[in-house]
Amino acid sequence: MFRSYIPSLIGFVAGIGIIVYTFAIYPKSIEPDNIEYGCTFNAMTMENKLIGKTYTEITQKYLPPVSVKSKGRKGNMNARYENLRIFTKGENTISYGMNITYKDSVATDLVIDEPSKSKDAFFVNAMPLSYLLIDMEFMTRDRSPLNNSSAKGWQIPLLLLFGLLLINLPFLLLWPLTTYIVNKTEAPWANIFPLLLWLVGYWLYIGIVAYSNGSAILFVVLGVIWIIVADIILNGSVDQADLSHIHSTAGPRVLNTTTTYTPVSNNSGGGSNTSGPVYATCLSHISNLAAVLGTSKGHQSTERASVVASFAQKHGIDMNDFNTAIGKGTVDVTVPSNKTLYNEFRDNIARILLCDATMNNLQLGVAAKMLESYGIDRDSLSGFLDGISQKEYGRTFPGDYNIVMTS
Repeated sequence: MFRSYIPSLIGFVAGIGIIVYTFAIYPKSIEPDNIEYGCTFNAMTMENKLIGKTYTEITQKYLPPVSVKSKGRKGNMNARYENLRIFTKGENTISYGMNITYKDSVATDLVIDEPSKSKDAFFVNAMPLSYLLIDMEFMTRDRSPLNNSSAKGWQIPLLLLFGLLLINLPFLLLWPLTTYIVNKTEAPWANIFPLLLWLVGYWLYIGIVAYSNGSAILFVVLGVIWIIVADIILNGSVDQADLSHIHSTAGPRVLNTTTTYTPVSNNSGGGSNTSGPVYATCLSHISNLAAVLGTSKGHQSTERASVVASFAQKHGIDMNDFNTAIGKGTVDVTVPSNKTLYNEFRDNIARILLCDATMNNLQLGVAAKMLESYGIDRDSLSGFLDGISQKEYGRTFPGDYNIVMTS
């Protein structure tokens, strides 16, 4: 869901389709004699928008009155307007109607109805940009059917689906961007940025819904549920992304980059004792290192192969045993009890990953899984790799590395 761009692009197109239908297609389908007009105003600025305007200008730009009472000569009248949403900054109230006094068909005075408490006003005030958008007249005018016809049986599921997509429009529009972030961000942190992006997107969206539609509570409840579900899916995607394509064996790709060596006998690491427990542990470690090579997927390098070869030389590994171990490429980590070997094996896993400035997410995932056996969890992984990288190669992690995402 957050790795492939295909679902995200489909969702984005669906979001655009909902916008086009809601604002371009649906209003034209309403019968002219069955239209109810609505409008939103900021109580602090509405006088500037209305006073001095003619009756015709207000009718055409905003909405027609529900009733008009003439006062003396022609053009002098009092017009009643309803189906309004008038918000006052800092107050959780809404006024739903007003009266405008006209002289010579020009608005000279207006009186707003007594306000009433409203949860929608709370959400409008919680998103300060709401008043700026209202003053810009963004989505402040609407047309809806005066009398809605009942949906038929087969239409109900479609309406429910449309409503669900409309409520989660911010997610649909941000989906491709969040997928890109997940694919380009180091795995342990990949879930944070999309979540923040969603929260900001919904925050803006709910404020707009509150003043333009008046269904903020429904949007908040269902939106929160969807964010929680999406974040759970996102966390699962991030946690498994680097390990999802790990194979049990490294295969012949490892042999394409492995350099040969001449075994050194009788050295301190294990010497020529090819049957001892240290020797067997070293063979297991070679298989672990080979697993990192085996997930290279086009990002092989002689630097990484030399890490394996150097280790085999140091510990006097027989060539036949070496070839067998390198062909297994397993991620079954055997942690040595010897402190010296423990530190060497742990650091080798970091070295084979960091010796080349380019790696892919699979290699990073395999190495991360192995290092967990050495007490390096995902919270401390980045700091540990950065320490090894600066000490051994003079680079910072992840800043100086190109982490390529693979499908």
